[in-house]
Amino acid sequence: MMHSKAFEDAFDVMGAPSPPDMWRKLSSAVAPSWRVERSSFVGRADSIRQLKAYLDDGARLVTILGAPGLGKTRLLRRLGGMLVDEGARVHFFDLTTATTRGSVIAIVSRLLGLSLVRDVDVDETVAQIGHALAARGPMVLLLDNFEQVVEHAESTLGRWLVMAPFATLIVTSREALRLEEEVSFEIQPLTQEEGVRLFEDRARLVRPDLAITGVERDAVLRIVEHLEGIPLAIELAAARTAILLPSEIDTRLGAPFGLLRTARRGAPERHQTLERAIDGSFDLLMPWEKAAFAQCSVFRGGFSLQAAEAVLDLTPHPEAPPVLDVLAALCHKSLLRRYVLPGPSNRTRFGMFESLRVYAAGKLDEASCARAERRHSRHFVEAAEAWALTSGAGFALGLEQLALESSNIIQVVRRRVKEHALALRAALALDALFARVGPLQARVDLLEDVSMCEQAATPELRIRYLRMRAEAHWMSYPWTDTRPDLKCALSLARQEGDRRAEVAILVALAAASIYQTEPQAGGHYYRQAVAAARLHGDRAALAMVLCGPDDEVLGPAEILALVEELEDLRERTVALGSLIIRRMVSGELERALEAAELTRAAAKKAGAPMLEAVANLHARALELFLGRAEDASRLEQVSEQLRAQGGGFPYQVSLLHLMDYFHCQGRFADLRAIVDRMIRERASSRYPSTTQVIAAYLGVLEAEEGRLERAEAHFAEARANSALPVVAVKVHLLEGCLDVARARRAATEGRWEEMRARLDDARRRLTSFGDLSTGPIRLTALGIAPALERALAACEAGVFPPCLPAPDEGSISAPPPEPALELDSNGRWFCLGKGEKVSLHRRHVLAAILARLSERHAAAPGDPLPVAELVEAGWPGERILPGAAANRLHNAVAVLRGLGLRGALITRDGGYLLDAALVVRKHRDLSSDEA
Repeated sequence: MMHSKAFEDAFDVMGAPSPPDMWRKLSSAVAPSWRVERSSFVGRADSIRQLKAYLDDGARLVTILGAPGLGKTRLLRRLGGMLVDEGARVHFFDLTTATTRGSVIAIVSRLLGLSLVRDVDVDETVAQIGHALAARGPMVLLLDNFEQVVEHAESTLGRWLVMAPFATLIVTSREALRLEEEVSFEIQPLTQEEGVRLFEDRARLVRPDLAITGVERDAVLRIVEHLEGIPLAIELAAARTAILLPSEIDTRLGAPFGLLRTARRGAPERHQTLERAIDGSFDLLMPWEKAAFAQCSVFRGGFSLQAAEAVLDLTPHPEAPPVLDVLAALCHKSLLRRYVLPGPSNRTRFGMFESLRVYAAGKLDEASCARAERRHSRHFVEAAEAWALTSGAGFALGLEQLALESSNIIQVVRRRVKEHALALRAALALDALFARVGPLQARVDLLEDVSMCEQAATPELRIRYLRMRAEAHWMSYPWTDTRPDLKCALSLARQEGDRRAEVAILVALAAASIYQTEPQAGGHYYRQAVAAARLHGDRAALAMVLCGPDDEVLGPAEILALVEELEDLRERTVALGSLIIRRMVSGELERALEAAELTRAAAKKAGAPMLEAVANLHARALELFLGRAEDASRLEQVSEQLRAQGGGFPYQVSLLHLMDYFHCQGRFADLRAIVDRMIRERASSRYPSTTQVIAAYLGVLEAEEGRLERAEAHFAEARANSALPVVAVKVHLLEGCLDVARARRAATEGRWEEMRARLDDARRRLTSFGDLSTGPIRLTALGIAPALERALAACEAGVFPPCLPAPDEGSISAPPPEPALELDSNGRWFCLGKGEKVSLHRRHVLAAILARLSERHAAAPGDPLPVAELVEAGWPGERILPGAAANRLHNAVAVLRGLGLRGALITRDGGYLLDAALVVRKHRDLSSDEA
């Protein structure tokens, strides 16, 4: 509290020191006994600086406020000792036993050594102390534990401040004094670093040989976090290291009050247990304050005034003031914390330290607790359902509220044994948040937690629950067969006549079937979905299907117009997302990329960053499949996006795509870094399919570096565990790199026949997938095949990696075969190397494309032909939309590769070319094209 200029002038006239310095002028001859500390003081440097700044600014009454156990007394002693060192006369008064004004006077007068006049009233006694303080000049009075006599602050401290202008009073209390001169300082919990230092320091006092490293240090971090940086709680926990290790203490903190006690001699009674420290504050409460404090224990993660008004029941106390006033009183008494959320919402919330919450819960009897929990559950379920259904301008606010109150909603879920229906409703409402922003595993865990509640729910709730659980499992790990949940939901939807749900479930079943490599079943479900939507003339239901496998092709504008029939923004995103999958597996990669961009925009509008990141992942994967990924930066950004959303299987998929990209680019150091990251993050522990892929890529890396025996061992491991067809395909193709590495070794040793045999093995791996035109297996092949094609072409051209020696000319018994492509000048047949002649008779489009590629190879080897030129060559004069044209060309190239040109026909820079290393020989024997 700053003094007036007139007051400072009065000091100058008297020749006295100015207020900021007055308590520094007289030194104590002997260090006071209260300064003797039995343990070191840890942390609080910022608090000391702030308190001294208040004093330097002229404050004469400073109150250190805080909840029980926060270290107010230790801070007061520390500050007082520092003032003594600076030359101040300091007196310390422990008011723990004071309950009346008379007892305050008695303690202060005794410790000051005053002889007071007897037989006078209390006001006169207060005045005597005031005169004595004034006569003694500058001094600092430290008054500890004033909360028990706050009502007497004005009639004691207030009067002494007026009568003794040289005195400075520093008080600790759990409640503000509310005096005009008061400057309040609210003490905060220790930082994690300070808390760990305090634990280690106190643990060494009882167990000097204890080494707190590794697992034990991790346990200390968790202990400090669990105890929320409350110094008394940390000290009491550290005292238990006399018998227990920190890791053992950590496992017992669920019931803290039995653990957090000490038998240390000399400890103040209120500091011997955390519970006893809180008792002192609780005993001072009014009856309705005790009731409100106890009922506040049902909240988790803070609460709003509106929630408190809905949950707290003070009707047994007719004299109780409004809930707002009761909360204010509990805040003033440091039993509740009031805080304002950062950001534009700027809302006031209330919270409790966990130790106080556990204490408060112990004050509720079983019946009162059940009633409070019931009110809490009803309030948050109804509120959460309303927030989950918000749309338009209120949509973002609804999600924000769900996030803010997620701890309270999860607490309702934890009561699932008592309240089945409310727990299931709470989980489904909160799923609206987790489905949009993740993390994925939290979503799966939430929905699994209420699985016991499903059978007792209404059909409507069961349908929603089964759909959401299937979606969560599918997004978390697509190879999980979610169809049993979906089939059960489908049966219920049909029983209830819920056509919209029926269509959505059929679409989900189609996608699930495709991912289980059953495209025919997927097409069957899509056709059912279209039929059901059309039967009822439901355009919104039709929007969920968009276009089935036998439906007409819709352009972007038509798709957007159709999905706008769906009111829910997330449903629009999911519908567009299903379109990506359908187009990808049907080979329409250009149109799938178009759908991915539409989905990404819809997810952004829906405030669903998880779905946006997944759509981004699809788009980047499609760029890889189409040969358009110029660098890895965009895919790396998506990977970090997914990691920030909690990882999950989409994050692992992004890393798998990065591995494919770096492999195709020949960037083996970057490939090694991704493999190492996946091993370090233990990706395979939760996603078994990644185990086989990691093993296969380790084989690729070992093969590239010439360690063939190690590579063989890795591939053997990958093959042994490849249960999923798509994974088996990936491992099979990657093992082609081992075939090429064996061919290289054979070449360096002059074993040309073996080299040719190994290269033929690798080629057969590629051609074995030539007939695949749809499904995830085809996409898997697209992601890996270019790397094997490049390795084959390099080996056939005699290019060897630096780690392998080039063939010794002196040991060569026969020249390596010259890679050659022979073809008719019009492209009507071709023959690659020693392979068989392949006829393109009646395949005029393929022949025209191959002829145009051979012309570019002759004119500018290594220069790719743009898509537009090849489309014009294959379909001259046709008017085709760019996306459809590119898709046609992509399919034509896939057929040519499947017929035997996989190692020769290369994708580069968004175009296509014949490998520059090939020798292309044209023939004009027109009669031979029928061969």
